[in-house]
Amino acid sequence: MQKIIPKILLINALILSLCLSAFGQNDELSTEELMAIFNMQFDIAAPDTTFTKTEQGWEETSTRSQVACTALPASFGRVMEDFKELTMPEGMKLISKDSLKINDITGYLVVTEATPPADEPNQEHFYAIMFLRPWDKNTTLNINVTYPKSQHDRLYQKVIGTFATVRKKED
Repeated sequence: MQKIIPKILLINALILSLCLSAFGQNDELSTEELMAIFNMQFDIAAPDTTFTKTEQGWEETSTRSQVACTALPASFGRVMEDFKELTMPEGMKLISKDSLKINDITGYLVVTEATPPADEPNQEHFYAIMFLRPWDKNTTLNINVTYPKSQHDRLYQKVIGTFATVRKKED
C-alpha cells in the first residue's frame, strides 16, 4: 500500500501539469507574484479525528489516506479551460468529473481510481479526488484527497465536507 500513495499524488501532479500552460499565459502577474501564490499556505479541517496534521494537510496513518491543499497561480476559468483536454494516465480510471457546489463555493470535482501496478497485485485500489475551486481573480485552489477504495463509504462524504473549510494560514 505504501508505494501506491506517492504514485497517486504524482499522478495528480501530472494532471495538474495540464494547467501549466495557464501559468505562462498569466500576463497580469509578475514572477514574484506567481511564486507568492505557489507559496501560499492553507488550513483545512480534518475529515475526522482519525487524521493527524501534516505540513500540507492531514493524513490517516492506518489507511495512508491524505488530504492536502495547494494554490495555483491561474484563474479558475483558465484552469477549467485546460481541463477540457483532461486525459487519464495509464493505471488511472476516471470515475467522474463535474461541477460541485458546497455551501456557497462552486468548484470542479474529479474522482479517479488508481489501479495497482501489475507487479504489485496485492495492493488495494485507491481513489484520488481533486477539487478545484476559485480563491481570487488570479488563484485557484487544488484540494487533493487519496484513500483506499475500501474506505470510500466511510470517507467520501467527510472529505467533501472539508472542501468548504479551507482558510489561508496567517503568517
